[in-house]
Amino acid sequence: MAKKILTEDTWKHIKAEWESDYRVTYATLAAKYGVGKATISDRARKGRWVKQVDHLAITTDANLRADAACDPANDRTDKAHNPNTSEALKRRAANEEAAEKRANILVKHREEAVRFDQLQSATLSLLVKALQSRDIQDWSLAKKAADTLKSQVTTAKLKQEMERGAWGLDVVIDPRSLTLMTDEQLEAIVAGKIPWG
Repeated sequence: MAKKILTEDTWKHIKAEWESDYRVTYATLAAKYGVGKATISDRARKGRWVKQVDHLAITTDANLRADAACDPANDRTDKAHNPNTSEALKRRAANEEAAEKRANILVKHREEAVRFDQLQSATLSLLVKALQSRDIQDWSLAKKAADTLKSQVTTAKLKQEMERGAWGLDVVIDPRSLTLMTDEQLEAIVAGKIPWG
């Protein structure tokens, strides 16, 4: 079998494709361009190809995969994988589902914050009562309430941190992406606004 020869322009395209998309592998490029995986690997090693990692794209893709894995029977997931549906509609359905799941977690966290505010107010009331009455039983009750509140807040904080990490709620920005932003976009970030989307 004759060895396939690719032009330098084709190699430039292959290199750009491999470097720009973290999902592209030597094997996928070999199948696409009809050359051996080892040929592409050798070319990449000699040319010192470097993957340009898009952390946001990786995080988004990982979150969508985790959503599908955690709820494989979901109707919307099946619709998103329908081959008759356009790529844009599939992505939109998956993004809407991912956003809905994360919104539910955020709502739960906010409801917990309100509940802890209420518990804190009740605990402070018990402490005020104990100060006024100077009764040992009031002090004991106030201390138990304060200890319980502290324990619950500590547990909730740990749980929320784990949920935020598991659901990818804390966005991590690749510092290299800041070099691509305009001064206006950077100023918007400093002002607490998201300058895109």
